[in-house]
Amino acid sequence: MSYTHIRHDKRKELKLTIHEYCLADLVYQLSTNPENEVGWCYASKEWIAGQFEFSRRTVVNLINKLVEKGIVYRNEQTSHLRTTSLWNQTVPSRGEEFSKGVNFLHSNRELSSQDGCELSSHNNNILDSNKDNNIYNTLNNFIQERERVVRELEPKFKDKDIGKAFDTLVDYCQAKNKKYKNYKSALSNWLRNDDRNQFSKLPTKTNNYQSIQL
Repeated sequence: MSYTHIRHDKRKELKLTIHEYCLADLVYQLSTNPENEVGWCYASKEWIAGQFEFSRRTVVNLINKLVEKGIVYRNEQTSHLRTTSLWNQTVPSRGEEFSKGVNFLHSNRELSSQDGCELSSHNNNILDSNKDNNIYNTLNNFIQERERVVRELEPKFKDKDIGKAFDTLVDYCQAKNKKYKNYKSALSNWLRNDDRNQFSKLPTKTNNYQSIQL
């Protein structure tokens, strides 16, 4: 998540502080991401704290306040989050925010020259291509794709606990501020070069991000 578009009229209507609004927006964006098959925000509180440069305690307090105000719903079993209808029906999505601009472009495209139409089509193709190539180029996107990554790598590493390796890589990147161009490729390399066999398959898998000494 690179930015938060704050609608102050909606923020005041919901009686939210700026920090509460930003956190609610993050929960909404992560839980409604088209690539997120789960439909929940399951990012760790440590990761969220890092995004806003808050303490973990501040994130916990903000989440509790959003739950109390009916803006965010928290799954009591998993602690995963998602925004409620109160937020969803009050705050327009980014798609709605830009819909007027898109409609304006579509209207003008009919009046454009043929070259202009070809250029627009070319740009759309570039955007679609970049979207496919950038799925795993940020840690946030990588975390959102956890189930998909585990499912895709399991046939290649049948003797490994992919979930454990995934969580360990996320912990390592967060603790060391380590960045990779492609986190899925980095995970594959970890599994392929696991000389100490620390990712041997376990009877059960845990989804908690617990650090494992490397």
